[in-house]
Amino acid sequence: QKLETELLEKKVDIIEDRYALDCSTMDDDIRTKDKTIASQTEEIEYLKDLLKKEVKRAKLYIDQLRSDENPQPISPIENILDNRVSIKQINSIRHLLKSGHLQPIVDNDEMVETIQHLFMGLREGVIPIANVQKLAFTSEHASYLKDL
Repeated sequence: QKLETELLEKKVDIIEDRYALDCSTMDDDIRTKDKTIASQTEEIEYLKDLLKKEVKRAKLYIDQLRSDENPQPISPIENILDNRVSIKQINSIRHLLKSGHLQPIVDNDEMVETIQHLFMGLREGVIPIANVQKLAFTSEHASYLKDL
């Protein structure tokens, strides 16, 4: 009976060792899965943030498209300043008017448009003449631009 008891105790020890090993393995598996879940959770949060940013960017783009479809009304002065005429255009029309040649003005759409821009400006009290600007670089300017 003593022998039986010893055998039973050995079997119990073996079972306990197996149980401890199984528990240890399961604990390791659980820790590994927890780490995997934690890293996947971080990745999901990162992707959520990216998605929120993309949605925000898309909404801004849609708003911009909608505002482009319904642009703000342009004031008459802004319209006039956008459609200003050059001194050269005015002088060519003036020369033809002084010489009594009206037909070349009427036949030329650009000249008619120039006259329209002038009268629109005069109606608002503005003469819409564009400045002719010439840009001359000195040698100092040129060397400075090369250094940029």
